[in-house]
Amino acid sequence: PAEALSPGGLGLGLGLVGTDWARNCRDRVWLGPRGLILDGPVNDGLNSVRLVRDLPLNTLSYGGKWRIASQSATSAADGGRIDLHFNASRVYLVLGANGKNRRVKVYLDGRPINSRDAGRHVKAGSMTVRGQKLYSLVDLKKPGSHCLSLRFDAGISGIAFTFG
Repeated sequence: PAEALSPGGLGLGLGLVGTDWARNCRDRVWLGPRGLILDGPVNDGLNSVRLVRDLPLNTLSYGGKWRIASQSATSAADGGRIDLHFNASRVYLVLGANGKNRRVKVYLDGRPINSRDAGRHVKAGSMTVRGQKLYSLVDLKKPGSHCLSLRFDAGISGIAFTFG
């Protein structure tokens, strides 16, 4: 329901609904206010949101506390989460962390991602963010519809998802 997606309510969903997202946004999906917003604006600054359940294909949702800036979103507390319902074989995300190494736990379809499906930066279901770069999260043998869930330590900033 639309009310579940409102920024002041239960969650905040990002994505493009009702169009062919793979055709229109194949290269990247931006985090922060440059992202494609469902049902309302993103507030600059600190946002406390709950995940949207049963995401439509080609959408994503934040969960937890996130600081939204002009070109990024930063996890403001441990356990910040992004869920992405995608249709691709490879998923990448530009991430960065200031000061110290931080961890991201990676789940595919509700389970810690296995080594066969993990991108090159993911080991044993998690990865260390050491600096700003493009991180490889998922590397499947063939494209398909899947749900990716990322759980962040505080202080990790994301800029854009890309797909292959």
